[in-house]
Amino acid sequence: MTKFSLTLKHHSISMKLYRKISLFAIFSSTIVIICNLFLLSLDSYGGMPLALNILNSTLSVTNLDLFGLKFDFGRFLWTGIAFELLFLLGGLLYLNKGKKMRILRFVFSVILLSKTLNLLTSFVYIPIDAANENLVTGLLFFLYYRVADAAWIYLSFRVLKYMNGTRELEVISTEELSAAVPASYVASSKGTRMLHLVIDTIMMVLIFSGPMSTLLQSSIFGELFTSLVATLGPDAFATILLSFVTPVYYIFFEVIVQASPAKFLTETRVLTINGKPIDFPTAIARTLCRWIPFDAFSFLFSANGWHDRFSGTAVIQEKENSEEKEEITIS
Repeated sequence: MTKFSLTLKHHSISMKLYRKISLFAIFSSTIVIICNLFLLSLDSYGGMPLALNILNSTLSVTNLDLFGLKFDFGRFLWTGIAFELLFLLGGLLYLNKGKKMRILRFVFSVILLSKTLNLLTSFVYIPIDAANENLVTGLLFFLYYRVADAAWIYLSFRVLKYMNGTRELEVISTEELSAAVPASYVASSKGTRMLHLVIDTIMMVLIFSGPMSTLLQSSIFGELFTSLVATLGPDAFATILLSFVTPVYYIFFEVIVQASPAKFLTETRVLTINGKPIDFPTAIARTLCRWIPFDAFSFLFSANGWHDRFSGTAVIQEKENSEEKEEITIS
């Protein structure tokens, strides 16, 4: 009887957790949207009350940028407000028994990498000018926002791990088994793989543009990047940047949460051919294979793309609208 009670109690806590995640997403995004709407009536961020400015900066989910692209009618980034709206929508949808989570997982995955990059690149602008009258205040604010970044990183990681644990993989009958996928799991369709390519490419640009702009404007890396552009040319420099960004993006997501942002949207994940999460060496091999010419389109002509086939991995479809399971054991 005790075991039965403990299992029900655990399930009750689990059910409350998804509601807490939903309500946090709704509350946080609503506050930031209101702050940004308030900013529309101001000439700059300086006109916003300090407390409101701190709250807005703390709760803003991303620092996405398109190399400084902004709308003419406001001081906020259009990509930022768009993701706040997605965050709000994802929270509202997730309230439905914790089933509809694709948008919320997508947003939390973007937050995870965006905040990680923001935390790492922020240290090129540590306010350590001794002549600055507000040195102590600047350092305190710097440390506060770095702690906020770390909190977002931890929260996003824990939420994604929790959500992934509530999902099941789609299975097929033994007669329909394919050598391209592990066990009896359903492989992602060709159309879905093409969608992954498009969405992940866009997200790579959006996520890395802000940190790269920060580095380009810094005294430490600015001159180095400027000289490289002058020596190699803009196209060659962009190619080098892309060759660096691509492995960081895919290895980060596929090792930590087994899916990129695009895969969270389509509710798929990457596994080995043995049906296990991929490890770091496998992720490196899978990413290096992406540099093979025309690899991005290889899945159109075979059951699996080259970077899947050569690394022993597969992209697997999750079960549609799988919800949290209640396990009751009576003894």
